[in-house]
Amino acid sequence: MENSAKNGVAHSAHEKTEVHKGEDGKFTGRMQRYVHQGPLPDPVTLANYEKLMPGLAERVVRMAEKEQEHRHECDHARNNANMQLIAVETERQSGIRRAEILGQKHGFWISIAAVVGALIAAWMKYPYVAIAMVSLPVMSVIKAFISGRGAKNDDADKQSEQKTEASTSVPSKSRNQRKRAKR
Repeated sequence: MENSAKNGVAHSAHEKTEVHKGEDGKFTGRMQRYVHQGPLPDPVTLANYEKLMPGLAERVVRMAEKEQEHRHECDHARNNANMQLIAVETERQSGIRRAEILGQKHGFWISIAAVVGALIAAWMKYPYVAIAMVSLPVMSVIKAFISGRGAKNDDADKQSEQKTEASTSVPSKSRNQRKRAKR
């Protein structure tokens, strides 16, 4: 008979082997194995506990009930914390998106003003001023495309690092460490 408990779960196994010699002189055998796994010991073991010390089986059952109640409380607290985390992250993402949209609107109107100013400067025979005023929105758009791609890549790297760190206890390498390792 083998009994053990891992992570609050009782494991037990009982084996019974019988060998018989038949009338014809041949041996026949039978092996029976009973395996139990659960929050409580198997009924045979529980009955043996009760024989050993009256009231012990009831204490073991009560202990298992308390453990289950504790696990339910922990699961409930973890679920509540996850829901709060999701709500905070959703609000943060919507705030970032609002800021991006506002920045795009302001950039659009500044670009329109620069183009109108360039047209006026060209009409007034100031070509260098017109070129300078047109280059401002063009350079801004180019910068937005370049830095926008870099920011998205940085965000993707950060998210993948966070997922990696959440799934393992060993911290992952930073982006700079990965770049140095490639060299």
